[in-house]
Amino acid sequence: MNQGSGDYGGGLVGQIAGGGTIRECFSTGDVNSQSERGGLVGSTVGGGAGTTLMINSYATGDVGGSYAGDRKGGFMGEYGRFGSEHIIENCYSTGDMNSSAGGGFAGEGSTGGSIISNCFAAGGTIANSTAG
Repeated sequence: MNQGSGDYGGGLVGQIAGGGTIRECFSTGDVNSQSERGGLVGSTVGGGAGTTLMINSYATGDVGGSYAGDRKGGFMGEYGRFGSEHIIENCYSTGDMNSSAGGGFAGEGSTGGSIISNCFAAGGTIANSTAG
């Protein structure tokens, strides 16, 4: 997926708003867009409208691009915005993440009652300013 401009790029879903479920899904393609991008999901936002579940899913493509305010991750770019709750279990990413800021599994996570269990990132992480 190559998105020249704009936010919320994901190998499977660009953005989940208000809760939803991703179960036993995967993406193998590379993702390249401006900000809030991930190998499987670009961003999830809630606003208290529901819980987002991501279970038994993975991404194997590389995540790249550079933009000053980006939040990129090998599996998901951003989660937990506006106090939304997440349950993320048995998920992983194996692609490389190369960006100005981001993480191997998730680019940015906010507080709000999120639970991440039995998840990992196996790809390389390169970031110009902030990496995890």
